[in-house]
Amino acid sequence: MNTRGTIRVEEVPAPECGSGEIKIALTHSLISSGTETHTIRVTGQNLVSRAKDRPDLVKKVVERARTQGVQSAFRAVQQKLYEPKSMGYSASGTVLEVGADVTGFRPGDRVACGGSTACHAELVSVPENLVVLSPNDVFPQQAAFATLGAIAMQGVRRAKIELGDNVVVLGLGLVGQLAVQMARLAGAHVIGFDLASDRVELAKRLGADEAYTLSEADAIERVTNFTRGVGADAVIVAAATPSSQPINDAVEMARERGRISILGIIGLDMQHTPFYMKELDVYMSRSYGPGRYDVNYEDRGQDYPISFVRWTENRNMAQVLRLIADGKLDVDSLISDTYPIHEAERAYSELQEEGSGRLGLLLEYPEQEGTSPVAIPTASAPRSIEAPIRIAFIGCGGFAKLDRLPHLAKSKQYKIEMLVSRTGAKVKQLAGQYGVSKYVSDWREAMADDVIDAVFIATPNSLHAPITVAAAEAGKHVFVEKPMAVNPEELEAVREAVAKAGIRFTCGFNRRFAPASGPLKAFVEARREPKSVLYRCNVGLIPPGHFMHPPEEGGGLITGEACHFFDYCTWLLGAEPLHVSAASIAYDGQHFVGADNLSSVVTYSDGSTATVVYTTMGDTRLAKERVEVYCGGACAVLDDYTATTIYGAKDSGWSGSQDKGHRATLDAFACALIGDNDLPCGLDEAYASHRLTFEAIAAARQQT
Repeated sequence: MNTRGTIRVEEVPAPECGSGEIKIALTHSLISSGTETHTIRVTGQNLVSRAKDRPDLVKKVVERARTQGVQSAFRAVQQKLYEPKSMGYSASGTVLEVGADVTGFRPGDRVACGGSTACHAELVSVPENLVVLSPNDVFPQQAAFATLGAIAMQGVRRAKIELGDNVVVLGLGLVGQLAVQMARLAGAHVIGFDLASDRVELAKRLGADEAYTLSEADAIERVTNFTRGVGADAVIVAAATPSSQPINDAVEMARERGRISILGIIGLDMQHTPFYMKELDVYMSRSYGPGRYDVNYEDRGQDYPISFVRWTENRNMAQVLRLIADGKLDVDSLISDTYPIHEAERAYSELQEEGSGRLGLLLEYPEQEGTSPVAIPTASAPRSIEAPIRIAFIGCGGFAKLDRLPHLAKSKQYKIEMLVSRTGAKVKQLAGQYGVSKYVSDWREAMADDVIDAVFIATPNSLHAPITVAAAEAGKHVFVEKPMAVNPEELEAVREAVAKAGIRFTCGFNRRFAPASGPLKAFVEARREPKSVLYRCNVGLIPPGHFMHPPEEGGGLITGEACHFFDYCTWLLGAEPLHVSAASIAYDGQHFVGADNLSSVVTYSDGSTATVVYTTMGDTRLAKERVEVYCGGACAVLDDYTATTIYGAKDSGWSGSQDKGHRATLDAFACALIGDNDLPCGLDEAYASHRLTFEAIAAARQQT
């Protein structure tokens, strides 16, 4: 685990095996000397240094400060700075458990795995597309090289090497040594360069035709001689340095119209004229191969058809293992040392020693046994509650960390008894931050804990309904973030379970409790005539790969966020919705999702109408939310929950810092549990607002 550039080994909760995932007991994991050393360096930097390296993140912080205030931006930065990061992404082990929808694996299979969840840990849960079966004649310590090997393989593929090509490999670390061997297997003549003489000698033993240290030889001259004056057909840059020297050396080494494939993390201050004169092709190699960073491929298990994408990251990993099994790829020579997991700190320390010359450092894990799922008890009736309300908070994402948890920890009405998150390292860090003694990765443990009075659910949307139903059956009161369900079937299941159990239930429709909403509600209630309401929400451009897609996971953006605005309009008017019509944008491109852009009109029993406009096509420099109410010659405007202004009447308005009522909603829920007050948004209201949302979605589909 890495925090602010410091490596430490800690006991954290074991990960849950989710749908489409495979729980693996690791036997070995490989420390990626280049990437992980770079990560340690970056996380150890101060804010100024990080800002220079990542101007894109600075832009996000500035935007947050502009829209949500300086304090909110500062809290977000501090939270990110001190958040622990699990290290590692290339490992091997044995399958303990397979999640729903996993078909290609079973408990007991020997596998290799990759990605951020295949970290240095005894137990990991990895999406199916990042796991490959290990051949019987590949040892576990060899299988741990599958992901690093896939990185090298993708770089070689990007170089488009043909039989007889002259290839330069710049940088003979772990990935460079693998690239040397793979380029040779592709039929190339290979010359390598590095700063360390021992790595140069190793490259020669592994198949390089020639290899030199950069200090002992004129690299350009050596390449010229090696290629008989032509220049290299391809240069693979596998170095790890902030310097731009490797890329400019690559330009000098390449022939006219040659190719450069960049695997390493290097400076890219390239000289234009040599590139132009040689008309070079430069290829960035994106990690393990096609599929990397594609949420649909990696997290949702959507494979690319082999007839269209021959080599995905999964197929690259499998091919690495096959080459090892066939004796064509030597990884044993790359192993410098093996450490038991409890000595990982020493491994990283020795790796970073000046002139250590170490390549492959393996971490080794003790044998693990399978675990049984936690049983959820059935309670006869919910018990009465006294302050402080003892809660389990389930789901520790960004919103929870920046808003919910700080307020709950300070409140005298609540006591956080348990934190639940699938990421063991993060939940342990948060538990320490807030003084919580119980922290787990399986939400079922909260249901089985007799101490817990209520659960707060802030997980991904697809888990809201299942956890709510389980909590109701266990007799726990529930506060669930919107949406309470991602489809009509789940909505009915939640309603039935909550009503049957008799628990107290609230959905987090917080905007009702915003300070700016009070004057607007008073304006509406003071007038008998029908009203015309316009709620416009401009969320900014959201591409198709956003985590709220597809509908089965997040319910889509209309279900996941626009439900807020249907609820708000209904609450504001205080009347029953009678009919809803809607239409969405007809668009099938990749810039945004057409169905996310909805215009809907709701008619109410008192003759009022509410128009909800939700768009993902706008610019965030325009304030996100605006509510306009027209009635009897007067109107009221709420601007992004920073001000409410009344026109044509003497009603009082309001202005102040942006406050969307998050904390007031929590306070109201506590008062409802302890003092038997009205719930801030109870089951019937939440159910009605979600039904209205689903009806709007259905109406829009009928229009397309």
